Amino acid sequence: MVAQAETALPTKFDPGVKTPKQVSSQGTEYYISDAEKAGAYESVNGNAYIDVTGWPSGLDAYDVPLEGKVVFAQWKDYAPVKDGNGRISPVYAATVKPDGSWAIHLPVWTDELGQEHNWEATAGQYLRVWIEDYDTEKYQLGFAEFLGQWTGAAYRQKATWKGLAARYAGPYNIALQERPQSWLTQPEDQWVKSTDVQTYGNTSGRIFRENEIGIATSGGVTTFKGTDVALPNEKIVGSYLRDELKTQLDKWKEANKGFKYDELVAEQKRAIEAWDADPANAGKPAIAETVWTTSDKDGNYKLQFKGIFNDTHELAKSPSDGVFIAGSDDLVTKGKKHVNTDYMYVYPALTVSDGSTSTSENGANMRTMGGAYFSDIASPGAMATIGTAGRSNPINVLFAVNNGFPKFDILDYNTTDKPAPAGTKVTAKTTSFKSEMPYRIEWYVDGKLVDKVQGTTNRYGNLEDHTFTVPEGTPDNTIVEARIYRTTEKEGSANFEAVDQFRVENPRVVPGTAVDEVPNDGTGKKLDDTVKNPTDGMSGTVTDKDGKPVEGATVTVDPKTGEITVSVPEGTKPGAGYKVQVKDKDGKNVGDPIDVKVTDASTTPAPSVVPGTAVDEVPNDGTGKKLDDTVKNPTDGMSGTVTDKDGKPVEGATVTVDPKTGEITVSVPEGTKPGAGYKVQVKDKDGKNVGDPIDVKVTDASTPAVVPGTNDTVPNDGQGKTIDGKITGPVDGLTGKVVDSNGKAVDGAKVVIDKNGKVTVTVPDGTKPGKYVVEITDKGGNKIGELPITVVDKGTAEGSIPGLTEDQAQVCVGASAASAIPLLLLTPIALGLAMDNPQVKELTAGFGKTLEDINTGIQKTLGIYNPALAHQFKVQVAPHLQNLALAAGFIASIGLLAGVAATQCTPNGGSSNGSTANK
Repeated sequence: MVAQAETALPTKFDPGVKTPKQVSSQGTEYYISDAEKAGAYESVNGNAYIDVTGWPSGLDAYDVPLEGKVVFAQWKDYAPVKDGNGRISPVYAATVKPDGSWAIHLPVWTDELGQEHNWEATAGQYLRVWIEDYDTEKYQLGFAEFLGQWTGAAYRQKATWKGLAARYAGPYNIALQERPQSWLTQPEDQWVKSTDVQTYGNTSGRIFRENEIGIATSGGVTTFKGTDVALPNEKIVGSYLRDELKTQLDKWKEANKGFKYDELVAEQKRAIEAWDADPANAGKPAIAETVWTTSDKDGNYKLQFKGIFNDTHELAKSPSDGVFIAGSDDLVTKGKKHVNTDYMYVYPALTVSDGSTSTSENGANMRTMGGAYFSDIASPGAMATIGTAGRSNPINVLFAVNNGFPKFDILDYNTTDKPAPAGTKVTAKTTSFKSEMPYRIEWYVDGKLVDKVQGTTNRYGNLEDHTFTVPEGTPDNTIVEARIYRTTEKEGSANFEAVDQFRVENPRVVPGTAVDEVPNDGTGKKLDDTVKNPTDGMSGTVTDKDGKPVEGATVTVDPKTGEITVSVPEGTKPGAGYKVQVKDKDGKNVGDPIDVKVTDASTTPAPSVVPGTAVDEVPNDGTGKKLDDTVKNPTDGMSGTVTDKDGKPVEGATVTVDPKTGEITVSVPEGTKPGAGYKVQVKDKDGKNVGDPIDVKVTDASTPAVVPGTNDTVPNDGQGKTIDGKITGPVDGLTGKVVDSNGKAVDGAKVVIDKNGKVTVTVPDGTKPGKYVVEITDKGGNKIGELPITVVDKGTAEGSIPGLTEDQAQVCVGASAASAIPLLLLTPIALGLAMDNPQVKELTAGFGKTLEDINTGIQKTLGIYNPALAHQFKVQVAPHLQNLALAAGFIASIGLLAGVAATQCTPNGGSSNGSTANK
């Protein structure tokens, strides 16, 4: 334990809310902070929804609220020139209400140095709002204020900032849009490439990367301009429904006024499936046609359709077959045709690095499409229009590609509980910014620019990770900030897009609770003192009570955990007064010396964990499981803890250590989540760790599990063999069968599973040796697992006697039994008179030992000891002790019995027919 006056370190952090800190699925640490209502003092508000209508910046009647989703907000205080130090707030969050609205309270918060920060919603402060927990394979980002980057009072789209009087900003709306779905097109092998382009009957537009976002544009649907980048060679796909489906769906809408979006989608799917399933409609699919093309060098495209004739409702043979014109006077005019643009769906099939559109890192703002359904491509409010009335030619169908919410993070460190020491290399990760654009990352230490690097994002808006080294000598509590700027504009706030920060805190010693005892045997002892914010290359010295260095002593510091391990050489004088001084890589002292006591290892061996051979499985039923790991030199009062894969303690779990045998028994409560990654930490009576954590796996006790053995051999002798493999959990109704490498069941083989999960396998005489498996099935006939086995010729299976045939082994066992059992029955006096033999004397002293041990001793005396013979004696003789004892009623001399056993238990030493060699 160290006794020192610690440097004054941050202790005053207060997020301003009472709710506990939570962690999102993407690792964001946040606090729930619901505001009373939209427009509340010190707040930000908005709506979050799935855009259906194609006007993403506002919540419309058919849009689907993202009820229950979490919206995050974070703000940055004024730069150092005004009342603060530009600190970034904690992340606050609120859940989306049933109507799609949300409101987050941005409270006054206090940083680690005791400085308060107030959200005022005025120029000089910055704000970002985003969501995380949505399925990116199903949805894409349609709209967010500047796509979720940091925004300011003048740098916004739909939202407004209300300033000091009201201190709120909003609405910060977030719209997701559905990605394309396969039911919206004909099967891909029926798609037709757009050719024979006509003046009418086509859909046209442009696809581009959205780099230029207009300030204060309420619609959130910008056109191609400025730094936007055209996307050539992108596939654009378009489909529409035939007349009969249009008529059906129009009638359904009329009959179901007030319908919801999901009801409309369900009806469209039902109508399409029903139409295509009707044999009368063969050759006339519900989706009239699906056409594709690729964008030109400027990102422009034109999808040319064949069209449907007004009178026959049949698809034209080609785009030039007939004339595109519609209207009441032309419905029955032969040769006139149209495209149902009010039941159309057009989308870009984006090309991505892995070749899959479903895992695209890009999100195409669908602009005019909105939801994934057949809709009116030129409905009121949409950007697209019909070029010429009645000519089926929608124009201005735009697709602006974005990369979703941008993310700029300094990995591993922050301003609260994860500071970085001077000299640390930190990494800034930049993802999902604007594509193929120049960016600059700037690093500030205590407000002063110390480094900057230029780079260009790739197709997906990602920069190469940038590493920055905290300058040596940077004092505690210094704030290091990284900012990222888009460099197509002159330097200034207009091109600022993101920021992150961390705090500097140099290594220091955190005192433990007691004076550690270090054994004088050269082994390492982990102290309960630790180093916070450790760095590479840390070491230390050990001095005795007179201040003299202890030669051969070592001090190591784990650069990740800060654990201090100390060893002193064998022969170091036991006693108190020793001190450990931790040092950094340059040899400078870190903290004050730590008091330790050296103990005599020869008289007080310390407990240690002896690792087992496998990861133990602990059932989640509250019953104890003995691990194959054990404690060497256990002491009274030892216990332990169980933690999950995230390092959180498992409540209700128990760890006990037998103070005599060192056996470790672990239990976890019923309902504990099954899986790997659990760790058992053994502790001594003072709560100090003993050894490293032990890996265990929690299994579901309510379902059986198949656990293969390590060396399961089964002889082909028609006799049952209990194998190492076993079943854990309930075994009722389980059965098994033996199958060969081709999956064919072995005729005549049997598998028996007892109530304890032990498995006994029998294969018939003559079964071909080789690899087999025992398939275990439940009472429903479902296979739950396999146990590998090896079938061997009888006489060579595990437990047989090497060098002897099966028949010879039986004779050997009989001879051994005939020798061992009479010896066992002889009186101690007779044994003593027979010969002055330590092995025989041991029989009387060890009368309570197992028969196998006694037989082994006799075999060793006779010079015929064989481990396999000893095992055979246990397996075959012990169960028939009564009969063998009776059969050996006529006891011969010890020498004769020994000679018989010696002869019969060596290869070629005897036979089963009593030949003259044995007479």
